[in-house]
This record gives sequence, structure tokens and C-alpha cells, in this order.
Amino acid sequence: MKLFGFIHRLPLLDECELSSAALDLAKIYPHDLGNEIVDEVIQFKNYLKLDTFIDSSKNTTQSLLKMIVDNHIMDVFNNVYVALRISLMIPVANCEAELSFSKLILIKNKLRTCMVESRLNNLTLL
Repeated sequence: MKLFGFIHRLPLLDECELSSAALDLAKIYPHDLGNEIVDEVIQFKNYLKLDTFIDSSKNTTQSLLKMIVDNHIMDVFNNVYVALRISLMIPVANCEAELSFSKLILIKNKLRTCMVESRLNNLTLL
């Protein structure tokens, strides 16, 4: 969430910090976000100042996305809209990786220490 954290601190950041953070995000997701996100984030910050919606307690990804949809401004702030949707799609935990390692312990126990690596890989995929 470090990449998307600037969206939640929009009122606190200046334009230089916003531009840098938005450009970093666009570099990570070049197929989804364009470089226009820099201008859109700055305009979105100004829009939030005008709107009575925003206070610091309601500044969540879901509430910002809902506000964009409710006000029908998805086309105006398209890259911000996409960035908010991406941030909601990213899993918070790495449970999948932890689960695979716990299963690996069950598969490769003391009785199977002489197992060939290719067989072990195939068993972990199962």
C-alpha cells in the first residue's frame, strides 16, 4: 500500500510530492495508468477542497471511489479512478505464500528427505 498511500494524504501533500508519487505509480503500472495521472491527482486534490465530502476520517479508498462514481466524474479523473480500483484489488496479506510453505513442510518430512527436487516441485503444485 506504500505506492497508493499518497492518495489518502492528498490534503497534506504539496504538488511536488504528489507529482513524484503519482509518477512513480504510473511507472509501476504503465499499461493501466498514463503520465496524465500527475495532473489528474493535483486537480483531484483541488476538487476535494471544493467538495464538502472530504474530512480526514472519511478519506478511505472506498469512500473516494464511491464519491467519484456517485458524482459521475470517472471520465474526468480516469487515472485516479483506475488507481483507486487497482489499490482495492491488491491483496493485503501474503497468505498464499505462507500457505505454500506450510504445505511444503508437510510434503517434505523426515521420511521423504531423499525426494528428487522435480518430484517435490510437482507435489507442491498439487
